[in-house]
Amino acid sequence: MTAQRRRRQAPDLDPQLTLPLNRPVLGLGGGTIPVVIRIEPISLPWAEALHLRDEVFAQECGTQVEPGWAGFPETVPMLVRYARSQQPAVWGPHLVFDDDGTLIGNGGWKGTPVHGVAELGYAVAPARRNRGVATALVNHLLTTARDEGLRLAIAHTLPAESASTRVLRKCGFHLRETVVDPDDGPVWRWERQLTPEA
Repeated sequence: MTAQRRRRQAPDLDPQLTLPLNRPVLGLGGGTIPVVIRIEPISLPWAEALHLRDEVFAQECGTQVEPGWAGFPETVPMLVRYARSQQPAVWGPHLVFDDDGTLIGNGGWKGTPVHGVAELGYAVAPARRNRGVATALVNHLLTTARDEGLRLAIAHTLPAESASTRVLRKCGFHLRETVVDPDDGPVWRWERQLTPEA
C-alpha cells in the first residue's frame, strides 16, 4: 500500500439518480425547500471502505455517515459480496445519500430476477426517517425494475404493522401471506405486480 491513498469519490451527480422528495422541509425564511436524495449503485471501493468501518468510508469519500444507515448487521457483508460478484448494478444494492451528501440508507434487489420475480429490501437511518426517503427509494427501484422487465416485486417484513409496512402499502404492495423464514421465523410476504401476467 502506498503512503498516500487515493480518495474514493462519489460519481458525478446523475439526474436519473437524484430524486426530489414529495415532502418539502421548512426553509430558513419560513418557506419550504425541496429535499433531494441521491441513489447510487454500490461499488467495490465503497463496499470495501464500509466493510472496514463507517469512519473509513467517511474519510475516504469525503462525506458523513449517519448511524444506523445499514439497518441490519448482514448489510455490509452483503454489499461486499455483491460488489465482488460483478453482477448487473440494477439488480444489486444501492446506497442512499441525503441532500447534504450524508450516507443515510441503502436498498436494492436481493439478486437478479428468477422467472420475472425479485425481492427488494431497504433501510434508512433512524434520524433520517419520516421524510419519505424509503418511499422514494422503493418507488425508484420499482420503476427501474419495471423498465428492465420485472413482472413481480416481493418484500418481507416482520409480522406486525410498522413503518416498513406503511412504505410498502404506499408503493402499491399487497400483503399476501405469512411465511416462515429460516432465520427470522414468521414474516409477512408482500407483492407488487409490475407487468401483467402472461
